[in-house]
Amino acid sequence: MANLVVVIGVMVQALFGGLLPVWAAGSRAYVEDLAWQHVLGGAADEAYRGLVLLGDGGCVVAGHSYSRDGDIEGAHGRTDVLVVRYGADGKPVWTKVFGGPEHDRAFAIESTFDGGYIVVGDTDLEDPAIGYHGGTDVLVMRLDGAGNLLWKRCYGGNGDDTAYAVRQTPDGGFLLACGAGSNNGDVTGHHGGTDAWVVKLSPTGAIQWSTCLGGPLDDLAASVDPVGDGGCYVAGRVASHTVDELTDEHGLGNVLVARLDASGTVRWLKSFGGVDEERAYAVRATADGGCVVAGTASSLTGVVEGWQGGLDAWVLKLDADGGIEWQNCYGGVADDLAYSIRQTTDGRFVFAGETASMDGEVEGAHGGTDLWLVGLDIDGTMLWQKTLGGRFGEVGYDLRQLPDGHWLVAGTCVPSGGYDIPLGHAGYDAWLLKVRP
Repeated sequence: MANLVVVIGVMVQALFGGLLPVWAAGSRAYVEDLAWQHVLGGAADEAYRGLVLLGDGGCVVAGHSYSRDGDIEGAHGRTDVLVVRYGADGKPVWTKVFGGPEHDRAFAIESTFDGGYIVVGDTDLEDPAIGYHGGTDVLVMRLDGAGNLLWKRCYGGNGDDTAYAVRQTPDGGFLLACGAGSNNGDVTGHHGGTDAWVVKLSPTGAIQWSTCLGGPLDDLAASVDPVGDGGCYVAGRVASHTVDELTDEHGLGNVLVARLDASGTVRWLKSFGGVDEERAYAVRATADGGCVVAGTASSLTGVVEGWQGGLDAWVLKLDADGGIEWQNCYGGVADDLAYSIRQTTDGRFVFAGETASMDGEVEGAHGGTDLWLVGLDIDGTMLWQKTLGGRFGEVGYDLRQLPDGHWLVAGTCVPSGGYDIPLGHAGYDAWLLKVRP
């Protein structure tokens, strides 16, 4: 009987192209955790990297596609920006593909006050009309509510520059968190290697200010979040230290957290970590005026506490002056990472990422890497965790909570048809899930 259920589920998957309702479930996690899921892609690789909610319960996701077939129509180059709107039922409403003959990628999306969207990433489209400088430029695209392109611009210099996050500010402008390998063009005050580059744009895309953070080695701004006084929190990775060798506090890379004021001036900058590699992928301002930072840690020294092996998901809660209120490692002996974190209305936290562990705090792993969704109390204590995936590789890059308490998670998966994964296309597919609380 169990085999018959699985066969029926596969037949339904073939008919409905990746969207499986909960009644087609064939595994425990499917029945208990998923309201619906959808995979989208072609013969190559796709991923969703950013997610915004809509008022009707749907969402818009952004990422990139390497395919020229399957669900991907109108591909332009080797890699294209992919933007998809979903209804509340998990079915695509429209799909947009943007790019040139080579590489275009999206790493983040934000809703805008006019009902449209801003999408950021990078491009190597050699088009002077959009301000191309050389190498890889930061790409910024403004879309209307139907996904039509309003304008597209490049920022950077003749090196490699990429935007990893975007947030709209109360004045209608935008904050970008970037990595800048350029020392010319739009990039001023560069320190060497790759800098953490924070850029403030006007509503029409003009640069109002920019700030480079870092030193002679490779540093990065992966996330930014505005605060009420017009400033922002920034988080990423810093490898440039004032010391010349590895110490208990300064390793291959540390978590970088900075507080900038409304003009981009640094109020404070902190480096957290140990002798090995730490980095932050997300920062969110919290209701108490501080911030929460999510990323990964692999050190037994410095401020890292509770390391369990490999890379651990690492979350730090900081006060308004950058002091640590609490910090915890989560995972097992393999590699575990937190890519996005949100504070819930009751002050708790949920992060999304990936886990390759099958021990420690990780339960229900399927193999390879699983999408890992973890709920924390206000003091960082783990309350619950969900592993979602199949036999190969799954990742959750961004998440949002719906008014009914469900979570939407955007990421990528190998659509093998096993465990929690529907059948899909070759390679990695873009993956959107509605997860029960």
